[in-house]
Formats: sequence, C-alpha cells, structure tokens
Amino acid sequence: SEPIYVPVKYDKNSGTDSDDSSDTHAEDAVLSRLSYSASLKAEEDRLKALSKLSVKQVAKLVGALWALLSSILYALYLVSLRRKVDHEDKLDIPMFFGFVGIICSVIIWPGFLILHYSKTEIFIWPTRSQWLYITVNGLIGTVFSEFLWLWYVSYFFAAYNKCLVTSLSQKLKIKGRYDVTIAKTASYI
Repeated sequence: SEPIYVPVKYDKNSGTDSDDSSDTHAEDAVLSRLSYSASLKAEEDRLKALSKLSVKQVAKLVGALWALLSSILYALYLVSLRRKVDHEDKLDIPMFFGFVGIICSVIIWPGFLILHYSKTEIFIWPTRSQWLYITVNGLIGTVFSEFLWLWYVSYFFAAYNKCLVTSLSQKLKIKGRYDVTIAKTASYI
C-alpha cells in the first residue's frame, strides 16, 4: 500500500499575528497529501513555473522595449530633420506637418489592417459619445494647442523642447510615477 504523508507542524512563524498557515505551509500540506511520484511531478512543475516570467513582468518588459524603440526613432527623426534643414526659416511648417501626417498614415494603416484581420487586435468602431470626445480632444487638445505653441515659439526650440518633455514623460511613465505637474513643469523648460 502507499504510504500516507502527514504534515509535521513545526515552530516557524510567518511574522503575522494570525495563526493561519503561510503559503509555504499550505503548499507543503498539499504536497504531503500527494503520492511520492505526484509530489515529484508537482515540485518539478512548480520549479518550471518559477523560472517563467509572469504576465505583468512580460508586459513591463515589452513596454520598456517599445519606449526604447520610440526614443530611438524620435532621435533619428530629429537628427535627420536637422541635417536636411539648416535654419528654421527654410522649413515650410504646414507642408512639413502635412508630410509627417501622410507618412504616418501610409505606415500605420497596413499594420492596423493586418492586426485586425489576423484577429490579434480586433477593431471596434467607437460609439457616438466616444467620437465626440475624440474629436474635441483632437481639435482642442492637440491641433489648437500645437498651432498656438508653434505660432509663438520658434520651430527648432519647440522640437528640442518636445524631445526633452517626451523623454522625461516616457521615463516617468515607465517607472509608473507620471504626474501632471511634472509634465507641465517640464513643458515650460
């Protein structure tokens, strides 16, 4: 017959005031109720699970890699712009932003369609109220504020300032300490 394993209680405190067993005690109790071969298999599975990253850790890692890629591409954008345009008077700002918008649209749409039709990321049309919020945010929060800012500030100062603000905000978002007052303070630098 198979041997019966009985958990032995020993004097190891979990550090809390309760008398409840800690996770290790509970795990030992579960393992003790298994047969010897099943406990070996459970221990092997537990060790394999410990060597894998959790979903939260993978998400943080992927987010950090996307932020790194974004920073590299933004730096390449600024360097290539500076090489092409020696002085800000030589740059036609509306045409420049028009080309940036066209290029982004051409590059983003194929990826969007691929993700949608491969069912990796399914697109659902926004509701009427969501469209209203998107439109108001886009017009006031982006177009109008950027237009006023570029109207009263030289373009290259604005671009370099945005580079600083973008870097600071990405760093703070990665660490999970993004604060609106810090971002506003950085935008006035």
